[in-house]
Amino acid sequence: TLSLAAARCRQSIEVLCPGMPDGVSWPSNVNVIDSGKGWNFEDKRVSYNQLLHKHYARSAGSLIILKKDPAECTAVGFTEIIEVMAMARPVIMTRTGALPTEIDVEKNGCGILVPPENPEALVEAIEALGNDPKRAEAMGQKGLELAESYYNIVRYARDLHKFFESL
Repeated sequence: TLSLAAARCRQSIEVLCPGMPDGVSWPSNVNVIDSGKGWNFEDKRVSYNQLLHKHYARSAGSLIILKKDPAECTAVGFTEIIEVMAMARPVIMTRTGALPTEIDVEKNGCGILVPPENPEALVEAIEALGNDPKRAEAMGQKGLELAESYYNIVRYARDLHKFFESL
């Protein structure tokens, strides 16, 4: 979906992949970086520090693109969306899985939701943010405010404490 959208897009796109996907051809406006397989504590090609300060901080926004998941079984991208919001960057996310029900980026004003497996909608969202830096910045600020006010360690600790007390 992303490679098809990128071929129709005028914006430069950087894609970090945990290994290079087979059979995907990328247009010239895409720079694909193999970040290495595994978890952050393992031998990665892109460190967590590089991810935050080189990639997120310098980006116009972040894409969280998932395949259709009508059963809402996955919350893939939850950590990434919190990190991106904390870096004051807008989010473009597919409306699938459990993540949009936890963080509705459109309702909260920090991003754009697109249907899964829809390259045209993805192009529209990328171009909308790429062509309107003020809108993208405003969305990033909304995300930062949400990360600081709700998705923070104080609230997490309080909720975890309540959970353990309920046992």
